[in-house]
Amino acid sequence: MKRGLFLLHLPPPIHGASLVGAYLKDSLNESNIIQSSFLNMSLSENLSDIQKFSLKKIIKLFNQYFKILFKLLTVNFDIVYLTPSANGSSSIKDALTIIFIKLFVSSERIYLHFHNKGFIKYSNNKLLNKFFSFSYRGVNLILLSPSLKNDFVKIDISKSNVFFCPNGVKKPVIKTKNFDKINLLFLSNLIESKGLFDVIEICKILKSRNIDFKCSIVGNGEQLIIDRLNKQIRSQNLSSNVFFLGKKYDFEKEKVFRDHNIFIFPTRYSKECFPLVLLEALSFGLVCFSSKEGAIPDIINESIGYTYENDFVSKFSEKIMYLNNNKHIIKKKSNLSLQEFNRNYTLDIFKDKIFKIFKI
Repeated sequence: MKRGLFLLHLPPPIHGASLVGAYLKDSLNESNIIQSSFLNMSLSENLSDIQKFSLKKIIKLFNQYFKILFKLLTVNFDIVYLTPSANGSSSIKDALTIIFIKLFVSSERIYLHFHNKGFIKYSNNKLLNKFFSFSYRGVNLILLSPSLKNDFVKIDISKSNVFFCPNGVKKPVIKTKNFDKINLLFLSNLIESKGLFDVIEICKILKSRNIDFKCSIVGNGEQLIIDRLNKQIRSQNLSSNVFFLGKKYDFEKEKVFRDHNIFIFPTRYSKECFPLVLLEALSFGLVCFSSKEGAIPDIINESIGYTYENDFVSKFSEKIMYLNNNKHIIKKKSNLSLQEFNRNYTLDIFKDKIFKIFKI
């Protein structure tokens, strides 16, 4: 039986990489086809701490290095899996970790699974490009979509094996959905660049055109953002249409998805790659509206939803008003969304693809 060391980001905090890490850990434990050791590489306990320096993080980092060293000295691993960052100081820290691991494990046994992007920002920094090229030379790179390979345009990965493995999410129990009224949903961590306040502007336009709709906003964020959100809902006279529901998990989150028929996600978030929340929306048959950030256009094609490069407020509003007058299109796209999810994005499909990459 092969032996694997999996250096994962696990919740908390809850974000795409940590959720996929939890899925992978559960899948490996359930399959029992590889002898797995796990280390949680998360340094932050909540979203607001990410990319912030603290003494506590430095202590945790050295503790992680000690645990990695002990594992590598005591076990001959066939697979060492890591989810490095492609953005900010974390990308440099993770690249150093990979160089450290290479002292004990041959490059072809190292698997790097990228869940964000950002290397393109360093395209004019020759020193950093050489540093990343050296770190990733000869390893196995797992990307979420072929379109994300563009992020490595100035990094030499010619001697690395590159695999593509889209994310997957749990397949829910599907119940009959109501298409009589426009029910919009925005569900995300409450970060302004995710398009939170664009949603308010969209709703403002819909109300001014006398569209009968409801919009639910779900997520967790800093209190300043929440206060600003509630203030805008009141000041724009949207209290009878827009409802902030706070954070929802597990059964409550599933119910929220079931109660809505259109998902709006006008994200400009620079690290956005392959949002799990879009896969969740598809799994419940929601028609998705989003941006062309990262690999989102690879997820949302014209048959199941809409993606736009810019001018989200006017374009989303216009199309939603069109769908309000053609609700049969919402129902048709909803059914196609379910089919797209079942073909490509279930957890079983994700597990089969990544196990094949691991050759287990």
